This record gives sequence, C-alpha cells and structure tokens, in this order.
Amino acid sequence: MLKGATGKEPPALRPRLSRARRLFPYLLLAAGLIELPWLTFLAIQLPSATDGVSWSYFWVLLDALEAAGLILTGLLYRQHNPRLAVFALPTAALLLIDAYVDTTTTTGREHLAALAMAALIELPLAAATLYATHHTWHRRPQ
Repeated sequence: MLKGATGKEPPALRPRLSRARRLFPYLLLAAGLIELPWLTFLAIQLPSATDGVSWSYFWVLLDALEAAGLILTGLLYRQHNPRLAVFALPTAALLLIDAYVDTTTTTGREHLAALAMAALIELPLAAATLYATHHTWHRRPQ
C-alpha cells in the first residue's frame, strides 16, 4: 500500500482502496463457493485407494475445510468480527499445506498443473486470509 509522509494513502488512491476493501470479503466468499464444485470433481475423479490408503477422502476433506474456512473468513471479515482469526489462520495453513503437498508429490503435466494452482489460487488465497486476520486485528478497538 502506498502511503505518504503522513502515513495515509494519497487522496487519489483512497476511493480505489476503499472499493477493494469492500469487495474483499466477497472474493473470499466466492473462492469458497467455487471450491464446492471442485470437491465434487475430486470425489469422482480421484482413485479410491492407492496402496490400501484412500487418499481421495483426505483430499476431499482438505478442500472442504479450505472452502468452509474461506466462506467463514469472508463472512466474519464483512462483519468486522475479531474471531475471524480462529478460521482464517487455519485456512491459510491448509492452503499452504495443499500447495506444498501438490507441488512436491506430482510429476510431469500434473506437476505443472500443481504449480499453476499453487501460484494462482492457493498461495494468493493463503495471503488473503492472512491479510484479513492482520487487517481485522489492527482494526479492532483497543
């Protein structure tokens, strides 16, 4: 964020930042809702068992927790609720774990897809949930 010597945004930048802050919780809500069809796709596409372990349940559960965390973070951010951190921080951790595991356990085309998803979806959403926590924490009354 650009700030002048006074610590405030330049006047020309304020309306755009204000609009972005108003739209921010809807971005989180949309991301969580968009993940719901992805859960269905995963449940259908992933193999049921590999070496006797059913990883598909793990991935569906992980993405379900991410979706719930994003939706709750968006709702609580919109309400300026300081309890947001209870959901936002674990959601960020889940997104980071998801990105890490996907990028370190895949090869070939799957690896390129995992890198793209990490760079374009999971890492930005993790940063967004951390921003929401930081912004809500520093906005609360002392």
